[in-house]
Amino acid sequence: MTLYAVRNRDTGEEVLRYSSALPDDSLLPGPDFDHVEILDLPVRPEVMLTQLDVLRRMTDQECAAVFTAAKQSVLVEVWLEKFRSASVLNSWDPLLMQGFAAPEAMGLISPGRAQEILNG
Repeated sequence: MTLYAVRNRDTGEEVLRYSSALPDDSLLPGPDFDHVEILDLPVRPEVMLTQLDVLRRMTDQECAAVFTAAKQSVLVEVWLEKFRSASVLNSWDPLLMQGFAAPEAMGLISPGRAQEILNG
């Protein structure tokens, strides 16, 4: 597997990392993002998390923002339901990473918080 970083083309800011055999443009599609192979960096191990582990890493304000957004957006609600349905979460799961990149992109959590939450 190769490690990729997804970077905003305008700012160069990294918004997501994922491991895959090939670049996966479906994670953050569109002309605003580049999927760049990361070379010579150690790959962090997968971490298995419970829902409570993830929620404890979030502030109450971040949780409230995500839950409020779920009441206004069906897509956020769908992701939140998938999150609630998982018995164990893999920190390297592309869907989990994408799910946390979305609230960051929407301004619900601060830039960089998605990685902090998933990495502990």
